[in-house]
Amino acid sequence: MQYDGDQGAQSPAVRVFADHDKVFSSALRERRRT
Repeated sequence: MQYDGDQGAQSPAVRVFADHDKVFSSALRERRRT
């Protein structure tokens, strides 16, 4: 899914979700390293 700046500004939840996704994928990356 793609969001432009306007949509992102209107839905802070989207920003929170994107943040969580970033954290989640880095956690997965850390796990794979072991």
